[in-house]
Amino acid sequence: MITQYLLEAYRRLEISANRDSKTEEQTIDFESAIADIQLLGSVEQISETVKYLKSHASNGRATIDQVLCSLRNDLRKELNLSEIKNPPLIFRFIRDKTAKKQE
Repeated sequence: MITQYLLEAYRRLEISANRDSKTEEQTIDFESAIADIQLLGSVEQISETVKYLKSHASNGRATIDQVLCSLRNDLRKELNLSEIKNPPLIFRFIRDKTAKKQE
């Protein structure tokens, strides 16, 4: 059960991470994922999440990559998958913001 919650938290964080702008749904999902990690995550996951939150609060921006990496490592171990040394890469298409405004 905890594995499922943390897998969903990973997905919600990854979907919202490294975007210039977020929809209201992505913002709510991101906040919910942070809450789930602080409730159900490992000591390392919680520590990395708190570091992220403090950095975001003081700088207005921060990277969630360390949290995602910690989640991925623990989830892969829980699912009996091999360990991955490289951090996760987050892919985003670059969208033409003017195209949407013209519609």
